[in-house]
Amino acid sequence: MAQLIPLLIEEQQANDAGFTHFVSLGPNDLTETTADTPQDISLGTVPAGWIINKSMVVLVTPFKDASDAAFNTTAMVVGDAGSANRYVTSTQLNENGTEITLPKYNATSYQVTADTEILANIAAMAAKSLSDIDTGEVHIFLQLIDTLILSDLQSPAVIA
Repeated sequence: MAQLIPLLIEEQQANDAGFTHFVSLGPNDLTETTADTPQDISLGTVPAGWIINKSMVVLVTPFKDASDAAFNTTAMVVGDAGSANRYVTSTQLNENGTEITLPKYNATSYQVTADTEILANIAAMAAKSLSDIDTGEVHIFLQLIDTLILSDLQSPAVIA
């Protein structure tokens, strides 16, 4: 089951890009059995006021249906109810298509005004079911910023 998890402090310090959260998606997350039907996968909810500052997609292992070379498209976007591709625009993950070979980075910053569910949408292909994909792994990295944490950590102002 896909779940957005915080990176360890050591992992956050090891990446100069400042990513704070991570999720891995693979074949077990693709459960849609109806042909030509896309699937939304919930990655988690970001609290109101937080900023989703940037994102990156790394295709670790291309997706494919090992028994069907004609299954040649598995595109993914990541967004929310307000915009399906707000954080990650269409990204091809399928080995039999033109899958990404380098990490895909997006530096678009967005502050959520209400608790917001982050969704990965996996597009469908005519006459193919997403549940037939049996190979693949993609990592999604996000930099999430709690806009109040720095202020909350400050000492109260002293009035002279």
